[in-house]
Parts: sequence; structure tokens; C-alpha cells
Amino acid sequence: MNYLLQNNLYNREFVRRWWNWEEYLKVGRPETEPSFSAFERVLRETYREYTFEFAAQESGVEAQVLEEIAKTVATAGTRFSSHNWRSASSGISAGWSVARCLFMINALLGAIATEGGVFPNAWNKFVPKPIYTPPHPKMWNETNWPREYPLSMHEMSFLLPHLLKDGRARLDVYFTRVYNPVWTNPDGFSWIEALTDDKLIGLHVALTPVWNETSYFADYVLPMGLGSERHDLHSYETHDSQWLGFRQPVMKAARQREGLTITDTRSVNPGEVWEENEFWMELTWRIDPDGTLGIRQFVDQRRNPARG
Repeated sequence: MNYLLQNNLYNREFVRRWWNWEEYLKVGRPETEPSFSAFERVLRETYREYTFEFAAQESGVEAQVLEEIAKTVATAGTRFSSHNWRSASSGISAGWSVARCLFMINALLGAIATEGGVFPNAWNKFVPKPIYTPPHPKMWNETNWPREYPLSMHEMSFLLPHLLKDGRARLDVYFTRVYNPVWTNPDGFSWIEALTDDKLIGLHVALTPVWNETSYFADYVLPMGLGSERHDLHSYETHDSQWLGFRQPVMKAARQREGLTITDTRSVNPGEVWEENEFWMELTWRIDPDGTLGIRQFVDQRRNPARG
């Protein structure tokens, strides 16, 4: 950041148009002239002490190496892309400052929603929806969305064991689906305490293709198929376009083409692995066998409901 600022290698027009520099000066530097040029001077002063030598002492990486990286980044312009996944973000206190600092470089270069830059989540991703979508619940779930976090962008599921131990809720049945909270979250031992306490979680079912630290504490482990063992619609932000891919259980399709009658994938998948969609439909039919609960309608065929 300091190298880009001191050498005027940033996207000045992007910063002027999209940064909230007026509010920053008004709150943080009320004595300063409310102009963009004044903001630039303040920004340079703020970052001036963060030299390559300072960064080398903090990180252990040689100053020369850091300077080479900065010069390379400066040539990227609006094609600079940064990525941060777990790592320091979940491993240390205030770890999300790492992601914030990385994205700050994108904001300085104007490499946001540009070719080669970083796009906001789902801007160029196709999200397929079910044919029949159930309505949203009528009640607010404060276990997933606590009132203390009104501006949260995602559910606060990593707080679940803490909320349960505070006596704010109890789970009769809890499913973990391809989710290993004991390992993923920085407070895995809190999850162990919750998953092993019947007063907090009555029944824990783990749907997973692999054995893991969370499966160890499950009452039931339902082996779920990998990519070639399940139906899947998938689309990722691999490039600036929208696309959709389809998977299907390979062994099931092969046996059906051989003329065999296959009712579900468990009979052909190694280890009697459940195909996930089949499992959820089967569970729904058993919970609401005659449709009186209003649940089964969302997984039934409209033309022939009896066939499911």
C-alpha cells in the first residue's frame, strides 16, 4: 500500500469516485480541507511509516523480496486478484484483518469487478434453484442469526455451541453436511463439548464422504457420495461468465443401462453410500408420508405424486 501510494501507482480516479474519503476526512480529520487532494496527502502520511524494512521485521521476509512483490503488484493494475481462505482469518484473533488488508490493495488499484480482478460474490455465478421452493420459515431463528449481529452477511453458525451453552436454545436433531466444525472453526473444543452433551444437542447426524474429527462425535454417520456417486448441480466463479455443470451417480447410470432395476444408489455405490438427494427425499417422505404436514409436496412429482 505504501509503495503504491508514495509512487502514485494507484487508480486515482477509482479511489476518488468510490472511496468514502469525504466521510473519512469529516470524522477522522475535521480540521483538514475537505478535498480529494487533501485526502491523498493524509493517506500518504498515514502509510509512510510502513516501509519494506518495517514489513520485513514484522514478517521475516526480506525487504528486497517484498519490494519485488510490490513492484509486480503495481504492474497488475485492474487485473490484480487476491484470495484468502481460512488460514490466519480463522486461526488468530482479529484474523479477518488479513483479508481486509488484501482487498484494500484491490480497492487501491480499482481491481474490483474488472477483468482479472475480484468480483463481488455471485455477480457472475449461476445459482440453480429447485423446481419447487419451500417458503421461508415464519419465525426468525436467533440461533443462526443472533440479534447482536444485525449486519451479518452470513449465518453465525460458528457461534452455535456458545449460544447453546448460554442456554439460549437446544437442538433436538442436528445435521452436519460436509461440514467439520470441530476442525474448521477456531474453537473446536467448544463444538466437542456441545456435540457430547445431550442437554444441548439431542441427536447428531453427520453426512460426510470422509471420516473426520466431527464424525467421531456423531450418533449416526451417513456416508455421502463423492462427485461420481451423487447427483449434483454446480457452478463456480472460475471466470466472468455463468455456467452450470451436472453430475450423476456413475455406477447407478451404468447398471440401469445394463437393464438392471436400481431403486437407489446404495445398491451400487461401494459401502452402501447414500446419494444425498435420495436421502433427503426419503427422509421427507418418512416424516410426512401422507403430505398432511405440507412438507412432502416440495419433493413429489406433480403428475404422479404416488411415485415420489
